[in-house]
Amino acid sequence: ASALAEGDSGARVAVRGPSEVRQLTDAFNRMANRLTEREAELNRQTVALRQLNLALEERVAHRTAVLTALFETLPYPIFVKGEDTRFTGCNQAYETAFGVRREDFIGKRVLDLEYLPLAERQAFQIEDERIIASHGRAQREIDIVYADTSKHRVIYMITAFQLADGTPAGMLGVLFDVTERHRANQAKSAFLANMSHEIRTPMNAIIGMTHLALATELDGRQRNYLNKIDAAARALLRIVNDVLDFSKIEADKLSIEAVRFQLGDVFDNLASLLGQRAHEKGLELLFKMQPGLNGVLLGDPLRLGQVLLNLVSNAIKFTPAGEIVVDVRRVSEAGARLVLAFGVRDTGIGLSLEQQARLFQPFEQADSSTTRQFGGTGLGLAICKRLVELMGGSIQVESAPGVGSQFTFSVELGYDQGASASNPSPRVDPTGKRVLVVDDNASAREILRELLQSLHFQAATALSGAQALTEIRLAIDRGAPYDAVLLDWKMPGLDGIETARLIQSDALLRPLPKVVLMTAHGREDVLEQARDVELDGFLLKPINPSTLFDALIAAFAEGANRTAAYFRKSRAAVAARFTGIRVLLAEDNEINQEVASELLQQAGFLVDIANNGQEALERLQTGDYALVLMDVQMPVLDGLDATRRLRADPRYAGLPIIAMTASVLPKDRAECIQAGMNDFVAKPIDVEALFATLRRWLPDAGQSAAGEEISASVSTGDDDPLAGVSGLDIPGGLARTGGDRGLYLRLLRKFRVHHADDLSAIDSAWRRGEHQAARDAAHALKGVSGNVSARALYEAVAEIEVAIDRHRDDDVDTALQQARRRTEELFAGLDGLFAALPDTASAAVPSPRAVAADFVERFDTLRRGVEDSDTAALDDVRLARAASGAADDPAWEELESALGRYDFDAAAACLDGLSARLR
Repeated sequence: ASALAEGDSGARVAVRGPSEVRQLTDAFNRMANRLTEREAELNRQTVALRQLNLALEERVAHRTAVLTALFETLPYPIFVKGEDTRFTGCNQAYETAFGVRREDFIGKRVLDLEYLPLAERQAFQIEDERIIASHGRAQREIDIVYADTSKHRVIYMITAFQLADGTPAGMLGVLFDVTERHRANQAKSAFLANMSHEIRTPMNAIIGMTHLALATELDGRQRNYLNKIDAAARALLRIVNDVLDFSKIEADKLSIEAVRFQLGDVFDNLASLLGQRAHEKGLELLFKMQPGLNGVLLGDPLRLGQVLLNLVSNAIKFTPAGEIVVDVRRVSEAGARLVLAFGVRDTGIGLSLEQQARLFQPFEQADSSTTRQFGGTGLGLAICKRLVELMGGSIQVESAPGVGSQFTFSVELGYDQGASASNPSPRVDPTGKRVLVVDDNASAREILRELLQSLHFQAATALSGAQALTEIRLAIDRGAPYDAVLLDWKMPGLDGIETARLIQSDALLRPLPKVVLMTAHGREDVLEQARDVELDGFLLKPINPSTLFDALIAAFAEGANRTAAYFRKSRAAVAARFTGIRVLLAEDNEINQEVASELLQQAGFLVDIANNGQEALERLQTGDYALVLMDVQMPVLDGLDATRRLRADPRYAGLPIIAMTASVLPKDRAECIQAGMNDFVAKPIDVEALFATLRRWLPDAGQSAAGEEISASVSTGDDDPLAGVSGLDIPGGLARTGGDRGLYLRLLRKFRVHHADDLSAIDSAWRRGEHQAARDAAHALKGVSGNVSARALYEAVAEIEVAIDRHRDDDVDTALQQARRRTEELFAGLDGLFAALPDTASAAVPSPRAVAADFVERFDTLRRGVEDSDTAALDDVRLARAASGAADDPAWEELESALGRYDFDAAAACLDGLSARLR
């Protein structure tokens, strides 16, 4: 039937009868009906598909219209580029912003856009190619100039897109205008900085007057009130500092420096700031440093110290009893970079998981009750988190309620492989010296034992004075007596002083070990109770490797045994060092004058006051002053300009000038130094910091002027003649002479005269076979070189001792050659020092070229500040005006007025006019 229906001529149908014909006809009819039904169904499906296609086209058109409307009505400039980086479209906002028409715009690359600087176009083109090829995205804040010549701060965001098969198709770019937010942040930061300065000025009076009042005769109630005022004022100052730091972080103005420093100095500062607080609460503050971290690092010690200060301060605040351990260890090292991990562990109240989750958020405390009980802004840990991140690390906390907390953070630092640490390498430490650590705190004993072992001492421990006496006796019986004993002062039963007294009074305990007392209390408190005990040194807790090593080396040095009377004499000399020294205080605020002058007069200074920089210059013309304390912001003539005028006069080239200011930002400190000031004291005045600064720059009053041939300046800066002497540890030498510079220089002169031939004597004794005599001579030279802090020679002579003990000629010869080189360097430096001391160096007057370069630098700084709408330009304009040589130009007044109104556009116009005239 199919063949017939298709007209197949080859079909053969055998018809044998009528029935078969009827069957065949019926089959044809049924087939025709089915074909008709199928045709009707296909027609229905075709109609349905056409309707669906129309609906889809309508939906696509609607969606396209919506997207096009959105694209055109969004206020943000948007552009689209193809895979060849050529523009394929943009929106109305882009056309308006950049003054272009899309029909002229499409098909171009960014390199063709002449309204952008060439360097920017090239940078954008390179970025476009990279983003499209990598299917990537980028986002950053940039400044860009629109068609109306206005500068806008935008978030520039670009994203690549691709086809379904992954083929690059192009990229989309959006510019989110955040100019107003940026200006608001700058205004807020400026407001906070200005408010900080304004708050600090009255705070200086509150803290200073309170300090003066506490030094007078008071009854118990008055002293209690004043102590509380002082504590509250200092708490308020910390809040001001936190808010200022947080505002700088928000404005992205806080930067991390890269300067050379040592961890020991950071820990020393931490101990001096918080050691007394920990002691007052009965807490043990301990430092634990992994061996080998005493080298010179590159980083920001100020910010690192700020993080540690905050964490340890919190630990003290939230720990009612027990201990706080600060540890540091090396995590990794690659070339000149290393990652250090710091930990601060306490035995305090602890934190729940819920409290930990919000701990590092701004303005958050553990809970509201914590805020009420302990105080604080809730900013400290948020600031710490950001500082740690800026130093390439992260911060975490582990804690449980009632158990305590451990904060850990990591930082990435540089390692100055070419610099030597001020501490000696452990390989030249007095190997084999046996030291007994006596402390009732188990953690303290273990940390000190590890420190001593890292310095190549042999260390043992005892948990009480009674156990220490037993151990010392047993060691003598074994024929291996202890060389030194580290005694904690405050212990149950026998305290450190009583234990030392029993050691020295027992005739059977011979040879006597050196006795070094450890205390968290003031040294004077200990001395009052140790009048009849000879002590070889003190260690103030918390202890770090540097202070531990120095104390033991000083104790082992020849003639190092010191009595309490010696320390009392040294203390009296230090207290009287300022008596009769005349200084000039330049300060315009009457209350600040009274605070500072009272503090100085109480210390023995003779104080004259100048109300502004001009008066200071006039007084210096007629008076002889050892030092000037110079406020920065004063009427008539400010401190910076006054300092510049002084430095231009060779008569005052060497006069120490110390800045005193409530402006504490890094740029403020830099401006003071650039103007010629020697140092910086922040307001409110920290009394200890003030006198520490004065000690660095003033002569020792205890030295008689008559017949004295050596200057007693305590400066240890780069321009100090002592700094040019190779191999000297100047701070250590001054510390060993109680800060008496004249005494230290006289000791160096004697050392140069009397020990020039010591190495030859050692060599001769060794070659004669008198090995013990050679070793004794080396030991004596090592001791005296340690006493004068000739650190490089000390290390070299220590190597001679080790070589002699090995009984190897080659080792002794090598060590002697090294020691001779160190001696030649040291003596050459000393000879140059002594030859130069009688002369007074004078600084050269700056050349006109240098003056011009200074003005150009200041003017460029001012221009950048105006372009960035930075309120710091208010300070920059005064500096640029003073350096211009055309300070009377009326445009300066107009410029200052515009900046005072925060009208940076008007200020920019003033700058353009000034630039043209001053060029």
